Amino acid sequence: QIGLILAALEEVHALENTFILYTSDHGDMQMDHFLWRKGYPYEGSAHIPLLVRWPKSMDFATARGGSISAVTELRDVFPTFLDVLGQWDASAEADFDGRPLTWLLRSKEASGWRQWIDLEHNTVYSNTIHWSALTDGHTKFIFHA
Repeated sequence: QIGLILAALEEVHALENTFILYTSDHGDMQMDHFLWRKGYPYEGSAHIPLLVRWPKSMDFATARGGSISAVTELRDVFPTFLDVLGQWDASAEADFDGRPLTWLLRSKEASGWRQWIDLEHNTVYSNTIHWSALTDGHTKFIFHA
């Protein structure tokens, strides 16, 4: 379906003027570790894709088609779009937990970017799915509450 969207943008000559961000709010275990659904601290549920395609006119240090290993999260999406629209202001940083992902694209280094994130999930449909975690994107510490 993503291909259809890209084809439609290309058909109307808008692809090279469009900033695209593709992600999800969660993964799904799909029987990894004999578990299903979302809500687990394991990679199948907690590590989700985040892909960005930007117009060539946006001059970023990161090459298109490359990858960045910095720790990102959903709360970075809204500040990213504000920055793309030219509406991000450093004075607003206190009002947002997230930061523009464009900061990572502009610099080849993630200096000043968060080094870790905390994750948590409260009891919903099972008492066994109550946990907190901390990750730097490579190692994850999980506490089952």
